[in-house]
Amino acid sequence: MQAVNSSKRNFILLILAIFVGVFSLSGYFAQSVKADVYTQPASQLGDLNSNRPGFTGVPAVKTESDGQQYVEFDFVQPNLTSKTIELYYQTDNSNGYSYVSDFSTNTIQTNQNWQVVHYKIRSSYFGFKIDTADSSLQMRVVFSGATGIFNWNNIGTYYSPYFNPTTPATGISITTPNQSLFPLIPQNLNVSADLQSVDNIWSKFTDSNTGKATANVTPTNTTDKVNWSLSSNTSQLTLPSDTSSWFNQQNNNVSNGKAQTQFYLPVGLNLATNTDSNSYGFPVTLTAKAGQATNKQTLDLGGLKAINTDSDTVTQKGLGSVVASAIDTNSVTNLIQTLNATLKKSTSGTLQYNWVYWDPSNSSDTKSGYTSKQNLTNASDLTNSFPNSFNNQSNFIQYVEDQTAAGKSVAIQFRIYDSANSKNAITTSNRAALTIKPITAQLTQVPTAFNFGSISVAAAANGSNGQAVSAVTTNDNQIKIQNANRNWSLTASYTPFTNQTGNTLQTILAVGLAGKTTNLSQSATSVASGNSQTSANYDQNVTASLQFSKNNTAANIKTDSPYTAKVTWNLTNDTPKLSSASN
Repeated sequence: MQAVNSSKRNFILLILAIFVGVFSLSGYFAQSVKADVYTQPASQLGDLNSNRPGFTGVPAVKTESDGQQYVEFDFVQPNLTSKTIELYYQTDNSNGYSYVSDFSTNTIQTNQNWQVVHYKIRSSYFGFKIDTADSSLQMRVVFSGATGIFNWNNIGTYYSPYFNPTTPATGISITTPNQSLFPLIPQNLNVSADLQSVDNIWSKFTDSNTGKATANVTPTNTTDKVNWSLSSNTSQLTLPSDTSSWFNQQNNNVSNGKAQTQFYLPVGLNLATNTDSNSYGFPVTLTAKAGQATNKQTLDLGGLKAINTDSDTVTQKGLGSVVASAIDTNSVTNLIQTLNATLKKSTSGTLQYNWVYWDPSNSSDTKSGYTSKQNLTNASDLTNSFPNSFNNQSNFIQYVEDQTAAGKSVAIQFRIYDSANSKNAITTSNRAALTIKPITAQLTQVPTAFNFGSISVAAAANGSNGQAVSAVTTNDNQIKIQNANRNWSLTASYTPFTNQTGNTLQTILAVGLAGKTTNLSQSATSVASGNSQTSANYDQNVTASLQFSKNNTAANIKTDSPYTAKVTWNLTNDTPKLSSASN
């Protein structure tokens, strides 16, 4: 309702809004530490059932969707439906009362001749914006005059409890010390080799360098709290819809614009296998929300990318170097430093690691590799001596190549232990798919044609007296093989020389390649081979010669069309037999 002026005022309702310093509440009364005429102890709260006038509680300052601030409070008073109400306010820096023309009232409860009225006043009419959480306000209601049987002069003046204004958050951003997250396994658990016995155990990060996040909120004095959650970005990792129990501070108060939380993570999440070579584990979304302000940050669970490489790269760099490039170096180094600091306080052990793998046909059967005896200090220590020999694989690289050639991938994982309790891992990476594509020799060029020119019937008949006819040598008569420094063999065969009417000649076709001459036949015949000592780029000229059989006679040779034959070249790589993954 709107307030109107009246020449006959039976009472005046005065509202005094005052900024004060720190306050405290004791029972129904509040005592300010700032002593001046504008600060008073809070009056006893009103009670509708007892017909006691007064504030029902602490007034509130609210910001609505239109951006306007409102001061709102409930007051117990007699029924005044036939009376007009005028509201005034006074601030501690004003010299008099100001008339409030924008307010509304709403009766929310009645009891015979008494009622609880809700007052709502736009704060802009106070002449200031309420936006400081370190200040407090107090409302004062003064009734004067007589209203029927009630004598307001006897009721007097009422002071509200002090109240802090609410300041909504307008912006929020997340910072984390690490891109990758790792679960920690409690040392008192009897953890099985594949960690499945602790699938549902939450373990807490205890160091500020690991598993923490900070929300930076504006304004810095916001009264909104920060709520945290985690969600999954991939179908390979299923998270519960409610992850609030994973945070030790789910509902954070903001202090100086910051709110910090600490993660709890389930160990069982690292049982899945990451197949993404661009992600350090499984992407998860960390969300921080304060009021209407929200920010999201994508983090990775596990710290290990999938590895898709080839045998040449492994040969040139070493498997340890290839695996090192898939580790989130900064996050893992921070993790190791955190664990080292923890061990110094709790045990006499040092950090050691172990690489394990799983055969594609049995993801629950863990194969153990080399266990380091050195003291881990950073991420590079994990791969300086990457094992090429696991307990059941004397040549791990060849084993992975064979699995890759069969269209399968091997899963690998690193685990970090306390040497004083080496049966139980402290933490693990995620499982990551590893493929090593075998590089094979590729036949990239063969002779386009051998041109023997025009040969007389007499020369072709009766075996041409044992004389061979050489083909015309051209630049196209070459054999080219890429990646030739592997085990391979090249064969060739040719069809009989035949003219357009189907007449054939009996011939002997010979090819010369890399200093070796080979007579071809209608069956595949080896003409060249390679191994690790062969040049990687095989590029050789090919010569050809043709002899005619004595079975050819002049009467059998037709001259109505040319005679042609087709030469077929075939390169075969020697692929080792698929390695067994059994013990």
